Amino acid sequence: MNSLKLTIGLLIFSIALTACGQLPSSTTVTIKDRIFIVDIVDDQASRQQGLSGRDFLAANQGMLFIFPDQQKRSFWMKDMNFSIDIVWLQGDVVIGWETDLPVPLPQLTVEPPIYESPEPVNQVLELPAGTLKDLDIQLGDMINIDL
Repeated sequence: MNSLKLTIGLLIFSIALTACGQLPSSTTVTIKDRIFIVDIVDDQASRQQGLSGRDFLAANQGMLFIFPDQQKRSFWMKDMNFSIDIVWLQGDVVIGWETDLPVPLPQLTVEPPIYESPEPVNQVLELPAGTLKDLDIQLGDMINIDL
């Protein structure tokens, strides 16, 4: 019950900040009865920024990248301060994932590795590292996105 109250409170807080222009638009995503509040990323500038530069991602937060078409997508961990999981989606269906992506070391002089979707996708979901293992995500699982 406390978890539900916290999630509802965070959603109301996010909506209020969005209305004030403080956060990108957000929505909720449900995976196997677990609710996440995710920022929606649907333009080139916000896609390029992604989670780069943020200090953390709470256990019930994420970022949803929405694209106008289905193509193979590539992501990297440039300027990331924490590890994440990536879910590759065709609509609301899981077609692949990457887990516990490592944070690039600051002293690296080469670009961080690039992670590519196994097939064309139109949505990509980033969640805190370890989330997918906790949820036991499988190929073909459905993710409910409140758009």
